[in-house]
Amino acid sequence: MRPFLTLALLSACSPAPRAGLTPPPVPAALVAPPDTTLALRLHAEGSQVYVCKAGAWSLKAPDARLYDESGRQVGTHFGGPTWQSTVDGSAVVGLKVADVAAPGSIPWLLLRSQANAGSGIFSRIAAVQRLDTVGGVAPTTGCDAAADGQEQLVPYSATYVFYSGAAADRSLTAGPGEQAFTARLSGDAEVPPVATGASGSLALVLDPTRGELRYQLRHDMAAATMAHLHTGTSGESGPVAIAFPVALDGLTGTLAITASQVSDLQAGRLYANVHSPAHASGEIRGQIAPGMMP
Repeated sequence: MRPFLTLALLSACSPAPRAGLTPPPVPAALVAPPDTTLALRLHAEGSQVYVCKAGAWSLKAPDARLYDESGRQVGTHFGGPTWQSTVDGSAVVGLKVADVAAPGSIPWLLLRSQANAGSGIFSRIAAVQRLDTVGGVAPTTGCDAAADGQEQLVPYSATYVFYSGAAADRSLTAGPGEQAFTARLSGDAEVPPVATGASGSLALVLDPTRGELRYQLRHDMAAATMAHLHTGTSGESGPVAIAFPVALDGLTGTLAITASQVSDLQAGRLYANVHSPAHASGEIRGQIAPGMMP
């Protein structure tokens, strides 16, 4: 069995967390929010992937496998940072809240959910702790001009503790003072058009008071790499305005939006674009317009 600090664990085959589990002791900065409940704990083994840029090693993404207490792989951990179940396909994307140094290893972390996907166990995760880290520290040598752009994989292991809870409001129904927007995504809308059988949709709700967009991204692409909102009108290619954390089908979450971006959104000057390895500039695209998805 792989190294694992024993704790009663939610079965990875069941989407419902058990009550009464005790959170592990952690530094005060890493305590999970009080409105969350311990759901499961998994052991990770893999690599921290670093890339050489301008003379220094920068973290590109984690690349790890997630194991339950029996040593069975039940998920993967990759860029975003994202944890995805290999049992039900659900996922959670984290955003760092706090860290605590772990000498000789990468830091311990507390992250909140910035997005979720699917309808399984990770779809209700609101917070994540990274604990018990071993290794993974960035290299200190070897990043010179000749190595620019090269990657180096540094082995690491960690324990990830997941907490379910009442997620932030991600309703796609516009409330008072809010406005709904939608887009239909296809290859025909790309500039130039892309021949693809893929399609998708994006539903948005603008909350101007908070400067936020609630969203749901749907698509049937097997290998989507990135998703963005771009500035531009129909038939025009424009720069990235807002990036989605990952490009998973069924992704829901919130995005920050500036006052100028709100103006572009309301004037029809924003479009959604989903990229793939075969179409790096975008495989499916759609202009965002007012209205709710039928």
